[in-house]
Amino acid sequence: MRVLSTKLKMEECFNEQDFIDIVIKWLKKAGPYKSIGEQFELTEKKYGQKLNAEYCDLQTQKIIRDKTTYYMLKLGQDFHNQNWTTEIIYAETDSKIVYFHMDCSGDVSLFDETPKMRTEVIRDFINSGKLVQSAMKIGAYPIELNDDTVNMVAEYIAGKVDNEIPIVFASQYFDSSAYPISLEPLAEILSGTAHIVYSNNEFTRLLRDKTKGKAYVPFNGGVAIYSKNQKAKQLRKFDVYHGGTLDTQVVQEVTRIVNAQVDKTAPSWDALVIAEQSELLEVAEGLDERAKRDALRIEELGQENVRLKARIEYLEAALAERNSEQRLITKSDIPEFFDGEQNDLIVTILKKELKNCGDSTKTRKYELLSNIVGLNPYIGNQQKMFERIKEIFSDGETMTAPERSEIEKMGFEISGDGKHYKLKFMGSDKYCYLLSKTPSDTNRGGKNTVARIIDGLSVYK
Repeated sequence: MRVLSTKLKMEECFNEQDFIDIVIKWLKKAGPYKSIGEQFELTEKKYGQKLNAEYCDLQTQKIIRDKTTYYMLKLGQDFHNQNWTTEIIYAETDSKIVYFHMDCSGDVSLFDETPKMRTEVIRDFINSGKLVQSAMKIGAYPIELNDDTVNMVAEYIAGKVDNEIPIVFASQYFDSSAYPISLEPLAEILSGTAHIVYSNNEFTRLLRDKTKGKAYVPFNGGVAIYSKNQKAKQLRKFDVYHGGTLDTQVVQEVTRIVNAQVDKTAPSWDALVIAEQSELLEVAEGLDERAKRDALRIEELGQENVRLKARIEYLEAALAERNSEQRLITKSDIPEFFDGEQNDLIVTILKKELKNCGDSTKTRKYELLSNIVGLNPYIGNQQKMFERIKEIFSDGETMTAPERSEIEKMGFEISGDGKHYKLKFMGSDKYCYLLSKTPSDTNRGGKNTVARIIDGLSVYK
């Protein structure tokens, strides 16, 4: 299960050696990884390595694609019968960006304290002094709202500043010096992924005046999370899940927002390695038949690994969903194809019903529906898949090797059937679609295939 994906933009002077030095520093000072860090430091060849220590393993790769050099590191650790992986990918081109992906093989809600240890590497990159900083400096400490910062924060939450890092704003309780969240610990855990801003009542009122009603500003122990192109998320202690804390809910909401932003375009270990394998497979066309068979087998194993991983991620998401907050209605026990699928179906139905209200805006039905719809946006995982499928089949029904791998990662099983490919979604015979193996002169076949898939799977109609 994806725990966190984020990225940091580094200065133009940042280079490969800086990347290696920061990673080694992080590994050597983190107790469970120290032995791996010492091995990696002594290794002359830094890439193409597989290192092992007690409970840990480290893999490295260097891949060049589309004029970008990717320096890649993947750390795995067994922790309480689960496996945590951390991917750190430095993409070196005209811009210098470091991407972070953190995954856990099971229910992460059992480990409230572990993200702090695993996000230490993000703080090490921030503290390197080679991070591109905006007006609101990225750091591991909370930002107080005062004369120097109030205008900057107001412009951010009013949408006047283009900044991808969310703001978590906490207001002071009336007649108290207390705040509803743990400011310093949260600022440390979320450094690089969110700014923690806190304010007394005087500056909270000033902030509300400066935003001129363009964004919700909470008072009296309220918390709001502001992010790019999204409505502010409102949180209070009485909204916390049973047995949870507001700190945990803030971390979960921030990581959900940042993951959605970063995962759209971020490179990953699996995607880059599979693409590299596909290119090697094309080179193997000139080899003898035995070499060809070996290369094909490698590709098949890689694709099988992608299918199994997609299935595991789906099952893990379903397990995590069982521990989520109490919903307005009871969820169906039918397994979801996508995280949030039932949510999006219900939101679609509610939006249609709201539209049917017409001009009856003064009715109780309209008041309740409009408020429920406003508080429950689409999660949209299914929509993202449909958009990518449209792109893949925009020129017809044929698939390249990387596209086939990507489709299988979405959850489709692909098998040959005479002159056609058979696409079966999530192993269900109900959702089976045929593709022609023969290239077509038009793209109509691809559009028809996409239409059938969307018609069969979409919850948005």
